[in-house]
Amino acid sequence: MTKTRFSQLDKNDWRHKNHLFQEPEFSKHLLLVELLEEIARDRNCSVAEVSIAWTLSHNATTGSIVGARTPEQLDGLINASEVELSDDDISRIHDFFERQRMTTVS
Repeated sequence: MTKTRFSQLDKNDWRHKNHLFQEPEFSKHLLLVELLEEIARDRNCSVAEVSIAWTLSHNATTGSIVGARTPEQLDGLINASEVELSDDDISRIHDFFERQRMTTVS
């Protein structure tokens, strides 16, 4: 999602009323995507794989449930368990959340 794409959504789209797509949260989420894209480039994988690998890096996590609407979308997810994030990668993501004090999905 980008601000341009968001502005092109139908006015009745649910995201227009969702707090995660309202400022300042929306801009914070876009900054997180930029960070994840940078890490994904460094690891030669997709943003989805970085996100899943980060979730799996937590000691309390034994699995991660992900979804795809099409078989093609699995291409960017299927290797997530093989992505090895460095301690620096994990710290960068954690620090981002600490700095931004982001609203989480609930």
